[in-house]
Amino acid sequence: MDTLKRIDNAGETLIEAIRTVEGWVASLAETVGPPIVRRIPDLPLPEAFQPPRARDIAASTFNFWEGLAKAQNEFTLRMLDAFDPAAHRTKSSRHSKAA
Repeated sequence: MDTLKRIDNAGETLIEAIRTVEGWVASLAETVGPPIVRRIPDLPLPEAFQPPRARDIAASTFNFWEGLAKAQNEFTLRMLDAFDPAAHRTKSSRHSKAA
């Protein structure tokens, strides 16, 4: 098995373990959260002063970071492609006989 495949497998195993733990924590939160939240009184605020829901803030933040990660991925791959010797080598290259 080549190195890149081992790294990919290790990453997948780590993500799987994280998701398992997150599942346990989310289940616990779903059990204990509602009884706690029911004890918090509603604040009668005008619509203009109502804060956004935490879930909406998190979704918006993740959308931003996902877009940024995608842009950075595309940029990084373009930069690596621009400097990839194998992609730009031709048979007539004067550096190909340097062995």
